[in-house]
Amino acid sequence: MSGLSGTGLTLRNGADTLSVAANGSFVLPAQLASGASYSITIGTQPSAPSQTCGVQNGAGVVGNADVLTIIVVCTTSASTFAYAAVPHTAADAGVGRLEYFAFDAATGRQSLQGGLSAAADTYVFYVKARPSGHQLLVSMSTLLDQVQNISRADLTLYDLSTTTGAPTPSRLIASPGGGDLIFHPNGSDLYAPGSTVSHFSLAPGAAQGQSLGINVQAGFTSAITPDGKFPFVPNTGQGSDAVPSIAVISLADPQRPQLSSKVATPIRPLSTTLSLDGKLLYVAPVDAKDLGCVYRVAALGGLTPAGTFATPGYARSGVITPSGNFLYLASSDDNKVQGYRLDGTGGITASGSGTAVPSAFRLALSPGGQYL
Repeated sequence: MSGLSGTGLTLRNGADTLSVAANGSFVLPAQLASGASYSITIGTQPSAPSQTCGVQNGAGVVGNADVLTIIVVCTTSASTFAYAAVPHTAADAGVGRLEYFAFDAATGRQSLQGGLSAAADTYVFYVKARPSGHQLLVSMSTLLDQVQNISRADLTLYDLSTTTGAPTPSRLIASPGGGDLIFHPNGSDLYAPGSTVSHFSLAPGAAQGQSLGINVQAGFTSAITPDGKFPFVPNTGQGSDAVPSIAVISLADPQRPQLSSKVATPIRPLSTTLSLDGKLLYVAPVDAKDLGCVYRVAALGGLTPAGTFATPGYARSGVITPSGNFLYLASSDDNKVQGYRLDGTGGITASGSGTAVPSAFRLALSPGGQYL
């Protein structure tokens, strides 16, 4: 194994699966007898950063010794384009846009290349790339009745040009709502938390928008473990469920998510950010007067308190650098991005007083982590 820097890579030989976390030699769990055939394939491509791995000499027949000729090489995907959701334009408050930019990976500089305008009375709220990086999901809300304030939320899948970055509509997916999207590492299953949690499949012909009956009043951003087994959804404790909590969802079967538990929190949680190894969860509160919470994540998704930290007002989202040493939170109330140093065991220390960013909502990092 060489070139691996992301997380979540799995290899397969039939039903035999191996998770690989580091470069060097690897051993598939099931031993094969002499004369048995094998065919090694990629089960899940790595993410954070997004990578593409290929297998060389992956198929053959076992002889009278260990097979030492299988080579897996991973390369980091070049980030050449960036995409932005514009809820509405200044000229027309009822029309949203999806804009795209050329991104210089060496300097971080971006230049506007173009954009697509939504239909009348349609707001573009959220964009998120599939793990492959070749398609984009866009969340749009269309106002159907201005008097009664009735709207419909839809997800639209766009194909992305590898040469110009231009998005082309590919498929419309009806959605019951939800501003956040949680992608399973397989790249095909996703989950939309709102007043409930809905499951979507991007597989051809699959049923769409199935409500899971998991009642939450979801906060702004959720997190999922690198192996795709457990999403963590902040439940602000409003509506039918008045107890603030973190909803832990089990994805033993990605097609049939189940509520594993609701872990009560001393704060109204707004956003969750997970460490790259999936062992620590950082939770920011709705109320600025409350302290954020740090939880240790157990193997079965259980959460144990590990500390608290001061957060800016209404921290809607967070990201952790590829090194795992720094966390950044976006605050729309305090108009800044606040950085923290992480010690990897739950300790967290604010780095200065933050950087002024007007109405900071969502954060994203370039693949190498040099630019925010």
